[in-house]
Amino acid sequence: IALNKKVFDAIHVFNQPIIHHVEPRTVDRYTSIAKARTAATKVGLTYDCEYLLFLDSDVVPPAWTLNALVATGHEVVGGWIPARRSAWIGGQWVKYGVFRHYREVQEGTICTDLISLGCTLVHRSLLEKYEFQGGHGFCIDEKGNTYQLSDSGAFSSYAIGAGHKLYLTSTVVCEHLI
Repeated sequence: IALNKKVFDAIHVFNQPIIHHVEPRTVDRYTSIAKARTAATKVGLTYDCEYLLFLDSDVVPPAWTLNALVATGHEVVGGWIPARRSAWIGGQWVKYGVFRHYREVQEGTICTDLISLGCTLVHRSLLEKYEFQGGHGFCIDEKGNTYQLSDSGAFSSYAIGAGHKLYLTSTVVCEHLI
């Protein structure tokens, strides 16, 4: 389980050991976060575990998050996290470069083109050869708003390209401290 600082003290909720915490330190936000995720992943993969759980320091998940994500049986599954622009982190590509964010939580467990690494369970097989990337490039939503692709966007593209499906489950709806 790879955790960031604010959830560090609340881990007793999940009743699981903390593997590692890495504090991002570089100036470029997305590159810094990507380096921290890569470092935490390398440590996490030294343990005999099937999955790593990523939780960002500004995301507060419900107490049942770990059990709910594991119960889906999916290799990449995350909780719903509100975005800064009145949408949710997750959605579908509708055409090249144009992305449709979900405007509300979708019921059940759904397949998505974007998952936030702010609250996501990932199978180790997907992480063993992956090094997290900073946010490179932009996309446009249907209203013409421009978004920078974060490390979550880069990871989502990699996972889909490697033949994995990404899922969001409505049993985990997080608070985003933004």
